[in-house]
Amino acid sequence: RFRDIAVRIDVTVATGSDTEIRRITIANQSDRTRRISLVSYAELALAPMSLDERHPAFNKLFIESESVPEAGALVYRRRPRSSDDDPVFLAYSLVLEDAEAPSLGLFETDRARFIGRGSDASCPVALMGDGIVLTSATGATLDPVVVSHCELELAPYGEARIATVMTAARDRTTALTPVRRFQS
Repeated sequence: RFRDIAVRIDVTVATGSDTEIRRITIANQSDRTRRISLVSYAELALAPMSLDERHPAFNKLFIESESVPEAGALVYRRRPRSSDDDPVFLAYSLVLEDAEAPSLGLFETDRARFIGRGSDASCPVALMGDGIVLTSATGATLDPVVVSHCELELAPYGEARIATVMTAARDRTTALTPVRRFQS
């Protein structure tokens, strides 16, 4: 709780798939309308932990992203480094309760553009100043991240629910299937 805003997060791993769902409930506990900006941030490895721990910067060079607007999702792919490597895909979506259609909204895939030089995740430059600056650019970056943004208007004593859906798979279609399934 902070300044009459209460937040609760429930984390679930879906049965039968490598899917994590974070359901976020935001409650306005005041007698005035509140406008909330919600930003979700995650860093990616898409590799065995031992590989990422040995060479994290090198490992991240093999990750690229794409936007899939019709699914309201971002898809990240780790390009195989050799013929022995299995491909790895991650799909991410921000789901707004009562939304008519899935929407990505604003997002960022490059840690350097989001956090900025000399800053850290607790105070990213993209959130400083007059407004939130996210480029919604995709492709290969030196340091990939998943950042999504949405704005909510909460009536007095009202609440809103959103969810983040993140799933991993060996191919793009399998990664997107749970994201589409959990859009409602």
